[in-house]
Amino acid sequence: MTTRSDPGLTTRHSDLTHLIDLNACHSLLRHQLEVNATQARQLEELMAEQEKLRKPIVRLAQGNVSEKRLPSDNDQGRLPFEDKAEWQAAKAEAEAEVVEAKIKDKRDTKKTKRRHESLPRHLRCEERFADVPEELRQCPTHGERTIIGYGETETLVRKPPELYVVVTKYPRFAGSQDKACGIASPERPASLIEGNKYDTRVASTIIEAKWFHYIPIYRCQDLFFGSGWIPSRPTLLNIVTQSVFVLTPLILYVNRLVQNETAVRIDDTSCQMLLPREIPDSNRVT
Repeated sequence: MTTRSDPGLTTRHSDLTHLIDLNACHSLLRHQLEVNATQARQLEELMAEQEKLRKPIVRLAQGNVSEKRLPSDNDQGRLPFEDKAEWQAAKAEAEAEVVEAKIKDKRDTKKTKRRHESLPRHLRCEERFADVPEELRQCPTHGERTIIGYGETETLVRKPPELYVVVTKYPRFAGSQDKACGIASPERPASLIEGNKYDTRVASTIIEAKWFHYIPIYRCQDLFFGSGWIPSRPTLLNIVTQSVFVLTPLILYVNRLVQNETAVRIDDTSCQMLLPREIPDSNRVT
């Protein structure tokens, strides 16, 4: 069976297909134009940003540009700026630099007060006269010079503690009439070490250094070494041990005072407190 096609239907189908392809091309062209316009704007923005970044690089390479300061002469022209905002920013920067320079000049010209740290007046003052060469005392032309005054300087001097030996003589008495009276001598006072060889001030120096300044015993030797005496460590320990016998009554007395107080006052040193088996009544009057 033979089928005949309609010539008019074939023509209309070809025209429709051509119309669809044309619309797609127009749409693609419009899209491409929009893309080109967007890229052109982006390119302009990037070029402008590149130009702004190039200027600081040129300034850094050539140094500070002093032409942007305020002109001292009214006839002097100003450098062209891209816009008014950039000109205002440069003007404000120049004015700030001028003000800062004036303030710096005032600070530099301001006289600094001289610090005057006088030495304490209660210290013992010892006057010394400086050695004067003979050529200053005598003038080769006019003869001897006359002193008209003195220039003074004050110097603070520290003298290490002085060690000295006290020789105490105890007289011995003998009977002049009869030898049977024997020999009599004053009783010697009690001392830390047998024979009163070391004074209590020596012991106090060791105790102060060890328990107040936390200086080890072996370093306490240096305290006396600078004054001419080099004690051994056993000697220092022996002095401390004998001092405990003297200080024990004082320590017991302080303990009784602390126990009678309602509160124990200590410094930042840790202290372990022991509670009694029976808590005393706080309201009871002792």
